[in-house]
Amino acid sequence: MIINLLKDLADSNIALLFIYTFAVCTINVLFIYIGKWLKDKSRSARLAFFLQIISPGSGYAYASAVVYSWINIGLFVCALISMLLIHSDDMKALIFLASLLIPAFGSAHYANQARRRIHQKEKEKKQQQREEKMSEIMNAYRHGLLEHVQRGYHVAVDTNFLMHYHQVLFQLYQEARFDLYLHPTVFGELEGLKKSSDWNTRNAAQLGFDILELYQKAHRLQWTRKDSRIKDADQRIVMGIASEVKAGTLLVFASHDKGARILARSLHIPAVDPYYQKGTG
Repeated sequence: MIINLLKDLADSNIALLFIYTFAVCTINVLFIYIGKWLKDKSRSARLAFFLQIISPGSGYAYASAVVYSWINIGLFVCALISMLLIHSDDMKALIFLASLLIPAFGSAHYANQARRRIHQKEKEKKQQQREEKMSEIMNAYRHGLLEHVQRGYHVAVDTNFLMHYHQVLFQLYQEARFDLYLHPTVFGELEGLKKSSDWNTRNAAQLGFDILELYQKAHRLQWTRKDSRIKDADQRIVMGIASEVKAGTLLVFASHDKGARILARSLHIPAVDPYYQKGTG
């Protein structure tokens, strides 16, 4: 029986099968290296499908599913051998189509998975970069404010700073003794923002109120003068701070609004910014 099987194989185009298998393996190795080169780049499911049809295993290799690429080549070679041994043309066609199409859809699936993994990594990397940038900004604000507080200054804040940099104010509350100065406009803006339809805005506004309550309970919350004649909110806040400074109070302005900081400095009010350098204000 074995002798007859070997004879059937010898009578077939077995030499072409070996050459084809060698070529497929070579192409697969090439796409494995291409897949490694594309490590952090997105994959195309359509391209993986097309490659898998052209050369079995290459679609998986392109999608970085190396083990599956070799398994697919082995199964495809087995399918070709079975086709050499089967006499039914319909069965040969069925085996051939199944051995091509099923793995092709599988390679497209793995390409989609690879693309999702890469996108997730990119998303996490960007999130990490944002967090690192935010940490740098908060440290700059903290050091800038602390330098002024140690020289006897109190801190005046606007709405933006209370909402988004409340952690800085909480750290300073624990580290130093100073009063927090608040303009009524800021309080009113927080009241409006805590009713926002956006959850993040509502939450940030509530955290701002938590900081105000923290300072108030410690008798460290003060109010700046209100001038209702000024229509612009930033101008009202800065002019209220200017009135306190004119009355003899040492105040440093904490705002993430560049325009508000420029306005404050034009009135000789020191203001800290995210690009703090020791000795500057």
